[in-house]
Amino acid sequence: MTEPRPGAEPSFRRGLRTGVSAFNVAVGGGVALVGGTATLVATRADLLPDLTGHDGWWESGGVALGLFTAITAFHTALHAYFGWRFGRGLAAHRAGDHARAARLLAPIARAGMEHYDEGGIGARTLTESRARCADGAL
Repeated sequence: MTEPRPGAEPSFRRGLRTGVSAFNVAVGGGVALVGGTATLVATRADLLPDLTGHDGWWESGGVALGLFTAITAFHTALHAYFGWRFGRGLAAHRAGDHARAARLLAPIARAGMEHYDEGGIGARTLTESRARCADGAL
């Protein structure tokens, strides 16, 4: 296996940093803006009740803040979890425990999971660990 450059491996800390990156915060902000705007429009069109008597502004602000917080927190938690899990898988591979490495890295093989393994290090390690398990090199 080619040794990756330092800092490129999945880890808990890297996952946290990625989860609160400018791009991911912007995604949460964009969704919150759309949700808040939809709430304001729906409140003004009398499709939703105006609970505060401020023409839907407070409701739309609350929806936007709630969406932003939930989306950003959930996305950060996912990045941190998968970084932690994949980091443990890489450590198991280095320690020669290929069965454990393959188990911990298995989610990388699912569609869309390359998002959590930006450098592809986990996927390459998973392939190598699976091959060593199949060869009986445990």
